[in-house]
Amino acid sequence: MKNNRKAWISCRVTDFEKEHITSKAKWAGVSPAEYIRSLALNVPLKSIVDQNALDQLIKSRADFGRVGGLLKMALVNKTPLSRSKEDVEKLLLDIEDQAMKLLSISEKLL
Repeated sequence: MKNNRKAWISCRVTDFEKEHITSKAKWAGVSPAEYIRSLALNVPLKSIVDQNALDQLIKSRADFGRVGGLLKMALVNKTPLSRSKEDVEKLLLDIEDQAMKLLSISEKLL
């Protein structure tokens, strides 16, 4: 289909705004003009993000939270562990760090 767009609308933006718009357009898989046009006309963009991958990230973060909760409960209840308390505490910190990384990635995808 031939492009019938002939009219121009201009607006000035800051360097930061231009970078932000360009980045979001790239993430959406469209040109900056198409991105702005879709926002202005309230036309939803088809996201290039795989929804299944996002769901898996969210589930993984929840799993990390559950594992961390179980380990904390074991420490509080003084349940005998096959590892030293220092090893368990290090594991908890690693789990929290990984959970925060997953959250950060998930937020960028949304």
